[in-house]
Amino acid sequence: MNFDITCVSMTVLYEIVYMFALLFFFKKVFGAEFSKNFKRYFIGLGIYVCIVGINYVRLCTINSQGKHTYLSVLSLLINLLLLFKASVLLYFIFKKRNITVGFSLFYTVVVYLMSDTVSFIFCETISMVRKELIVILCGTIMQVLLIIILRIYDKKRESKRLPLCLMSLSNKEYILLSAILLFVYIMEREILNSSVLPIVKMTMIFFVFIVVFLTTLIFTIKEKNMSVGNRLIVLEEQMKATAGYCNELGNKDEDLRKFRHDIINTLCKLDGILSDTKIEVARDYISDIIEDVKATRMQYNTGCFVADVVLTSKQKIIKEINAKLSVYGIIPEDAVKDSDMVDILSNLLDNAIIACGKIEGEKEIVIDSYLENEKWVFKISYPTSEKQITINDQVLITEDNKYINGTGLLNIKKIVEKYSGNVILLSLDDFLHVKMTFDYYKIKGRKDD
Repeated sequence: MNFDITCVSMTVLYEIVYMFALLFFFKKVFGAEFSKNFKRYFIGLGIYVCIVGINYVRLCTINSQGKHTYLSVLSLLINLLLLFKASVLLYFIFKKRNITVGFSLFYTVVVYLMSDTVSFIFCETISMVRKELIVILCGTIMQVLLIIILRIYDKKRESKRLPLCLMSLSNKEYILLSAILLFVYIMEREILNSSVLPIVKMTMIFFVFIVVFLTTLIFTIKEKNMSVGNRLIVLEEQMKATAGYCNELGNKDEDLRKFRHDIINTLCKLDGILSDTKIEVARDYISDIIEDVKATRMQYNTGCFVADVVLTSKQKIIKEINAKLSVYGIIPEDAVKDSDMVDILSNLLDNAIIACGKIEGEKEIVIDSYLENEKWVFKISYPTSEKQITINDQVLITEDNKYINGTGLLNIKKIVEKYSGNVILLSLDDFLHVKMTFDYYKIKGRKDD
């Protein structure tokens, strides 16, 4: 077995770029967190180096002894192992991620497929014999360009659709898609390395590009379907919540009607008790009346009746999770429509309740409402145990809370924009702050007109 310094150098460079690209994807695009157990780093890296080293020995053995039956079987096993080398390393480097295996396998197969395709086109263009080193070089250059593009894309931060597209597929779907692309890759290698007519090879290349295009189309369609599905779920939840608030308003109104109806009889009865000079009985009766009055009164007095109803309706579940709801300031009653106020407050409080429910001990949800530079500022702050990944002010949906957490904030953003406002999300000191700013005087002027 001969030691080829050029082959080793190119392979090492390729592996470094390959892993750097995957690390960039998981850290920057998916927002994965590194494991704090550094022993796992060395274990994962050791396994990774062993797999790469075994593959290099396999290639040198085949070059020196030629292909034998036992080597073919061994090569197949090693090639399968190579496909999962990144998955093993990423498993030890990052905290557990649901799509670690699927996406790393998908990325590996795509790199193999495109490296083979581009190297063939390059060699055919300059009439050069295609060798494995050319394939490795093309794969390295392609991944360097990909890292540069992603870096520029990450700095611009204008559109964050890429993470949503990549996270729209589950781990099983990534593995299934990788198996299909792997079949295309094996078929392409067999055709390109055979002595078939050039037109057949070019047809295969054309077929590969069609497969790549269809793959990108799958991501786009899946992301749109997921987005539409989530919005429908949120709308359904909001309709149920709105119906509940309307029922509660109806019940409160009915209680007030009964109270007004009974007040005359109550006063007449009290007048009769006082006429008989039964002072103690009168005091007890007055105490009962006071309790009845308190029962019909809202727990909050923000200046906006609809907001008071929503806040009161959420008070019970907030107490159940050992949390406290504090409201500071006045909420303008004429700032937004009643239905929009219900959607904004219910979505914000649902998110806060879910986040606080995952934290032990006492928690506080704080709502601030105030005027600042002719703007109405409405802000909610609550503790969270999870690192928030925001994309276009939208928190990515998780398996634990796939119904409300992400699309609810997106819905709030659309409502706020109707009133010439904007939404800012900040994650500071394990607290998530959602700040909405409305052009209050512009809204007020529009209503006055």
